Amino acid sequence: MGGLIKLAILAAVVYFGYTQLLPRYRAHRESQAAHEEADQDSQQAHHCVSVAESVSSDFAGEIRQFSRPPVDAGMWSTFMIQTSGQLSSADSACRCPHEACTSAAAALLEQRRLLNRFDAMVRGTSTGISNPAVSLERINNLLARARSEAGC
Repeated sequence: MGGLIKLAILAAVVYFGYTQLLPRYRAHRESQAAHEEADQDSQQAHHCVSVAESVSSDFAGEIRQFSRPPVDAGMWSTFMIQTSGQLSSADSACRCPHEACTSAAAALLEQRRLLNRFDAMVRGTSTGISNPAVSLERINNLLARARSEAGC
């Protein structure tokens, strides 16, 4: 009889653990995993915005020398290759699900379009760029939105 009571108590403890403690433990683990994932997304967003701002700053500072003819073809080619590489690296850094990454990626796309318009102008396949300042302002606005979304 004493063995049956011990077995019943053991069964009650196992049942309680299975129905009460195990679900709480799983919920805690899932919550912890979601928090860690959100932290990782936030870190990626900060990195993305930082890289995108750096590329944009370098681009804006250098592009001015090519805004008026004559343009040194060798210098342009070097600038084009370097900037394209920086944009590709920044694109890779901005492949995250955070909304700040989406805004920064949009700024990078706008910057690539502006670079391509300058390239067409320098190579003589286009007559010129109507107003590059508008594009630069749009890039800066997108980066400001990305910075805000990332909480920078």
